[in-house]
Amino acid sequence: MTSSKAKQKIVCVLYDDPVDGYPPKYARDDIPKLSRYPDGQTLPTPSAIDFTPGELLGCVSGELG
Repeated sequence: MTSSKAKQKIVCVLYDDPVDGYPPKYARDDIPKLSRYPDGQTLPTPSAIDFTPGELLGCVSGELG
């Protein structure tokens, strides 16, 4: 039976694990420091963070299947 709802196609690609292991570093060593948006508006300046750096903030493992 066909409905009038729009359908979406999802394409997944699986690659073999790298032979030499995973890259030892990420593409960046740290997060870039920004002070303004491209249009000149200043960015928010929070005085603190409400999490411990390195702490897992969320996980969807097992929630998708």
